Amino acid sequence: MKIVLKIGGSLFEEDLHFLYEDVCHLVNDEHHDVVIVHGGGPQIDLILKNQGKDPKFLISQEGVKSRHTDEDTRDAAIMALGGLVNKGITAALIKHEVNAFGFTGVDGAIMMARRKDKIVSVDPATSKRIVVRNDFSGRIDPDKVKGDIIIKLLELGIVPVIGALAISDDGTILNTDGDRAAACVCKAINGDVFISVTDVPGVLKDMDSQEVISSIPVGNLDAILESVSGGMKKKIIAVKEAVSFGIPRVIITSGLVEHGISKALAGEAGSVITQ
Repeated sequence: MKIVLKIGGSLFEEDLHFLYEDVCHLVNDEHHDVVIVHGGGPQIDLILKNQGKDPKFLISQEGVKSRHTDEDTRDAAIMALGGLVNKGITAALIKHEVNAFGFTGVDGAIMMARRKDKIVSVDPATSKRIVVRNDFSGRIDPDKVKGDIIIKLLELGIVPVIGALAISDDGTILNTDGDRAAACVCKAINGDVFISVTDVPGVLKDMDSQEVISSIPVGNLDAILESVSGGMKKKIIAVKEAVSFGIPRVIITSGLVEHGISKALAGEAGSVITQ
């Protein structure tokens, strides 16, 4: 089975030994092909703050919060996604006897993206629309992800660890959304399951409880999108995209519990999106 795991940057502030042990089990014991795609939002923020700069964020007209990637932020993203986070995951997996190889979507032009000409944001204080230009973020073209290279690494017994940076046709390095990047990678390798690994047990019924919606029909995703907030809203958007690609199984689950991913694959944890 080909499994694509998206690991959010917020997880790297936690103890991830359960996650690495589970990946080791899936690869070495169960003999699954595993690809990891990761973000690194908190680490980008830390690098900016260490440089005396404040992270910048935008709110879309749909209420989705995203990063404003100016040139300084793009450079911080290169440091975090291409260095700090990527090599941290790679080294941790090697420590757990997983043959991991870390890179970003820029290397080998693995992931091509189109730079956004402009971003329309809303000022939360005045509700006025703001047009932001000269942003270094992009949207990955799902038909321009080099799945053949990723598959070749898997055939060599290697776990690819891919930072969610991409490159444009003119050679510009772009920051991208990690969940959507992972969905595109899963499509490119004809993956069997896309798992968004996070710090909560799944999609919760409400913010005041830890009760997980274990099964979400595709037709309910729009309603779910309206009811969630923060990072989960962006995950649901990526889930919708993954479903549109025809990926057979999509799961949102925690990476902070023992055997969290294995249990999710067995239908014993997380939120499973069903056709």
